[in-house]
Amino acid sequence: MKTNLPLSPRSLKNRTGKTLSWLSAVAALIVLSIFADSCKKKDDPTPTVELSILSISPNTGSTGTAVTIVGTGFGASAADNEVTLNGKICPVTSAAATQLHITIPADAGTGPITVKVGIKTATSSTFTYLVPLAIASIAPTSGPKGTSVVITGTGFSATAASNIVTINGVSAQVTNASVTQLTIVIPAGAATGPISVKVGTDTVQSGEFTYILTLSVHTLAGATSGFADGTGTAALFNGPYNVATDAHGNVYVSDASNHRIRKITPEGVTTTLAGSGVGGDVLGTGAAAQLNYPPQDQEDLARRRSYTDSRQYRRIYGCRGGGSAV
Repeated sequence: MKTNLPLSPRSLKNRTGKTLSWLSAVAALIVLSIFADSCKKKDDPTPTVELSILSISPNTGSTGTAVTIVGTGFGASAADNEVTLNGKICPVTSAAATQLHITIPADAGTGPITVKVGIKTATSSTFTYLVPLAIASIAPTSGPKGTSVVITGTGFSATAASNIVTINGVSAQVTNASVTQLTIVIPAGAATGPISVKVGTDTVQSGEFTYILTLSVHTLAGATSGFADGTGTAALFNGPYNVATDAHGNVYVSDASNHRIRKITPEGVTTTLAGSGVGGDVLGTGAAAQLNYPPQDQEDLARRRSYTDSRQYRRIYGCRGGGSAV
C-alpha cells in the first residue's frame, strides 16, 4: 500500500523551479511573436485587404490618355503601386486605397492593365490602345486627276468610308484601307497642296502633292465653213477669229466673215447673238444689227461680250469703219 508522503522542501523547490522556467519560456515566445508581427506590418506595404481591379475608365485611348482604375487594396502612395500595360510602365499620377490615376505610355499596345502592390498582383479587363493618327509618306507625290496615291501612316480606319480624304477641300475616293495604309484616287480640280486625312475627330496632313493639269483637245462646235446655229458639229462658222469666255463657261466667238457674234454654251449649243450676215454699221437687236467684221482683238471682243450678255446689241462695236453702235 502506497502512502502519499509530503514532498520534502528540496523536491518542492525543484519542481516549482521547473514550472516557472517553462512558463517564462512560453511568455517570452508570445512576446517575440507579437513583436515580429508588429514589425512585419510596419515594414510590409502589402495591403491587408485583397488587391483587386473592379473597373478602368476609359478602356480605350492612345498615348497620354488618363485612365482611372477603381478597385481595392491599392497603396496609398503612388510609389507603392507598380502599374504596367504589356510590360510598359504607366506613370501613377495619384493614388488612394480604392483608386489610381495613371497615364498610358507610348506604344503600349492593347491588353490588360496590371497593378502590383508588394507581392500581390491584379489585372484589369482589356484596354484597347489606339495608335495615333499620322501620315508618314505619300507615293507618288505628283500626278494628274485619276492618279492612284498610296498614303502610309498610322491610326487609319480599316473601313474605307471612315477615312475622309481631301486635297484642297476636294474629296478623294478611298479605294483601299487598312490601319497603316490608304489608297486614294486624285480627283479632278484638286490643285496642288497637302492631302488631308480625317478619322473621327482627328485630322492630319501630308506633305505637298503636286497636281499636274492635263489638257485635251476636242471639238466644241463647228465643222466645215459656212453659217448655221446648232449643237456641236451641226453649227457652222466662217472665219472665226477670236474668242472670249465668261464665268459660266460660255464661249463668245467673233465670226468675222459672217459679220456676226456667236455664243457657244458649255454643252456645245451655238446661237447668234448679233449680226445679220451683211456687213454694215446698223444699230439694232439681234439680226437687226449689222456688223462689219466684228472685233478681231480678244480684249476688244471680251469687252463687247460683257455688253452683249444683256442682249443689248446696239452696244456692239464694229471693228472696222471706226463706227460705234452706242
